[in-house]
Amino acid sequence: METTGLYPFPKRIMSHEEENTEEGKDKLSNFSDTLLHHILSFLPTKYAVRTCILSKRWKYIWSSVTSLDFDDGLYNAEPGKKRIRAKVANFINFVDRVLIQNASSLDKFHLKCGSSCDFDHINAWICAAITRKVHQLCLSISMKQLLKLPHCLFTSEYLVKLELVGNFVLNVPSYICLSSLIILYLERVTFVDDVSVEQLFSSCPALEVLTIDDCRWDNVKNFDLSIPTLNCLTIYHCNSTGHKIRFNLPALAVLTYASYAPEQFIVDDLSSLIEASIGVGLSDDQYKIKCSMHGDCVHALLEGVAHVKILDLDGDTMETLSFAAEHPYLPIFPNLKRLGLGVCKNYGWGMLPDLLECSPILEVLQFYEGLVHTEGQRKFNWDSPQSVPYCLLSHLKSIEISEFEGDDQEFKVIKFLVKNARTLERLVVTFREGRVVVEEQLEIAQKQQLKIAEKFLNLQKGSRHCSILIGTSFGSIYIKGLKG
Repeated sequence: METTGLYPFPKRIMSHEEENTEEGKDKLSNFSDTLLHHILSFLPTKYAVRTCILSKRWKYIWSSVTSLDFDDGLYNAEPGKKRIRAKVANFINFVDRVLIQNASSLDKFHLKCGSSCDFDHINAWICAAITRKVHQLCLSISMKQLLKLPHCLFTSEYLVKLELVGNFVLNVPSYICLSSLIILYLERVTFVDDVSVEQLFSSCPALEVLTIDDCRWDNVKNFDLSIPTLNCLTIYHCNSTGHKIRFNLPALAVLTYASYAPEQFIVDDLSSLIEASIGVGLSDDQYKIKCSMHGDCVHALLEGVAHVKILDLDGDTMETLSFAAEHPYLPIFPNLKRLGLGVCKNYGWGMLPDLLECSPILEVLQFYEGLVHTEGQRKFNWDSPQSVPYCLLSHLKSIEISEFEGDDQEFKVIKFLVKNARTLERLVVTFREGRVVVEEQLEIAQKQQLKIAEKFLNLQKGSRHCSILIGTSFGSIYIKGLKG
């Protein structure tokens, strides 16, 4: 066996013809070192290092690669404590040796490891990457205990992208400056208090993209998002509820919020916002109360984003909004052109007429979860309004309905919309995919869908130019409108 000092490899046997003829040379060897470094940067480092046995030229090519990707999951071990310990020791030894022999400045350092690795080693590797002026640092660490990050990470002037996935605690130091950071992704991270939140975000003067996913902020009372440069914000599944969220984001163009209702939304500045996707649900404890505070909270957020051109509201948001003291009054959406709606499992479509009335120039209406919820009380709550919303008479061009079941209540909504939408150009309906066990069930489902689809032939249309496209399990049915 030939050993590189990093990983054992079988000795390569080279034929006489390979050594002495052009035909034996591989095409990759004709590439420049720069190009080879770029190619190897797409491989996990474990496999990049293995290329050192290909030839004398390849022996040290890997050591100048600027992207390092370590994953202890690639080091398989059979069950047994000794084997697992040996696997962990091999992984730690491998990372240590690579970092010693690779002295290049780093574009990317990706580390994924489990609880078997001790955090002293992990911290040392992070510091080594920071010392190499790393641009992209991605850490995914599976440990039960809280993990404190080294202070050097918070003062890197070269870091452009930072991903933290794991039980990290953001106990930031008194001095922090991430002057080049553009992208920040935080998943399962714990925010310590109000001060740490303010320190972190105020020290990222170039931040443009922020994602906060499944994080904890139990001890945070005011989650203050005051970031002048931020362009895209995503907040998912944060489990805390007793706090206020403040948006002071003058450059923000895209907002996605899908989490529990906080105590209060405060919108100071979202003046550049173009697109918002809002999903505000209630925790089990909040749902037991269902007080107007939760609905008023959603109402305040909608007022703050009312100038957007694209808006998605899921079913939970509409149900939470229904508890508002000011319901059914909604803000006017003067610029809204595309509205996507989820289906509320307990409240139905009682709010749909108000939403349409408040969207005077709406062009596209999407029901991306269908018209009937598969769970809950399956309430429909639809009564045709006495007056037709202005957008139906003058602007609406497209209606898209997914997860269609074909029952009579769904047709009530469709009939009203299609009858009164005078500028409608297309109606797209896609049936819900059912679970088919045998071929006979598929044939029955196809016949049922075809029978339902025939009802669309008799729809009274406010626009003679409206075409109808129906997606079924056996293909698409197209009902053409008149031209011109």
